[in-house]
Amino acid sequence: MNAQTTPRQPNDEEYTRLIRQHLQDPRITTELVDHLPASTRVPSPLKFLGRIVGTPGELTYAKDIQRYYEAIAAASPRAHFWKIGTTEEGRDIVALAIADHLMPLNFPQPPAPSPAYQVLARMPAAPVIELPFFDRSRFYSRHTIYMLMSTWHWMPLVNGYSDHFPPEFGETAVALAPFPYPNAFEVAERLGVRYAMFHLDVYDTKTRAEVEERLRQFAGRLRQLYADDQTRLYEIVP
Repeated sequence: MNAQTTPRQPNDEEYTRLIRQHLQDPRITTELVDHLPASTRVPSPLKFLGRIVGTPGELTYAKDIQRYYEAIAAASPRAHFWKIGTTEEGRDIVALAIADHLMPLNFPQPPAPSPAYQVLARMPAAPVIELPFFDRSRFYSRHTIYMLMSTWHWMPLVNGYSDHFPPEFGETAVALAPFPYPNAFEVAERLGVRYAMFHLDVYDTKTRAEVEERLRQFAGRLRQLYADDQTRLYEIVP
C-alpha cells in the first residue's frame, strides 16, 4: 500500500484541542507535536492522568508518571518498561522504550546485580573504587557499568565521570589500576576511598591470578565484606 492510499490515523480531537489551547507561542511547536493520534488501545495522558502533558500550573508526581509508563507498556507490544535502579531517596529509576511496529521488543530482563552491591549499600557511606580500574583511554567507557550499578548503593564512586574526562582522571586510573599495591593504597587513602570491589571475572586469567595473589599479600589491609567466584568486596583498613 503506497503513501497515497494509506489511511490517515485519526487524531484525538479533545487532546489536540487542549494542546492548541495551552500553547503560548505557535513558534515553539511543529507539526510533529501539535496533535495527538487517537488510539483505542493506549490510554492518553488525558484519560489516564486527567490532564494533558504541559497543562499550565500542573505538575505530575513521578509515581504517577511511572504508573502511566507501566500502563503504556501493558497496552502496547511496541513498548517495554524497566525498573533499572533506585534513587538515593529509594524511588525507582525507570525507562520506557517504544519502537517502530516492525521491530519486535523481545528484550531480555537485565541480570540481577551482584549481592556485593546489596552488602555495599548497607555500609556507612564512603568513597568506593571498582576494579578492574580501566586505565587506557579507549577503555574508559567501561567504567559506565560501574556508574550504572552505583544506583544500587549511591556511594561516591571514584570511577565516575561526566561527558568530559579531566586530566586527573587518567592519572588516577593509572595509579589505581594495580590496586592493591603500595602506591595505589596511597592514592586511595588520599581520595578517602574506604571500599574496593573486584570483578574477578573481568580480568584475563593471568591478571586475575596476579590480583588474587596481591589480595592475599595485602590481606592485613583489606577486610573482606563479600566474596563469591566472580566478585569480592573489601573495606580498606589502616
